Amino acid sequence: MTLENKPDLHLLKREIKYRSRRSLKEMDDLIGGFVEARLDSLDAAMLTELRDMLEEMDQDLLASWRGEIDIPTEYQRIFDALRAFRQN
Repeated sequence: MTLENKPDLHLLKREIKYRSRRSLKEMDDLIGGFVEARLDSLDAAMLTELRDMLEEMDQDLLASWRGEIDIPTEYQRIFDALRAFRQN
């Protein structure tokens, strides 16, 4: 099955929901809120990118969010979506 198949997307979304619970409160609020509000509107590529980003350490994600370190290019679209979500 490809990632576009509904069963695979359903499993990917379940995994993301579970993994969006973060150990740092700031990242938990940001990522958890984003996932709760926008998960169903993300395409398969964005879902995969988000899942991959959730494998990173919270400290690294927070440092990227704060601009202390560069955002990895493979997560740029997700960070852009997080910024847009935060502004709303």
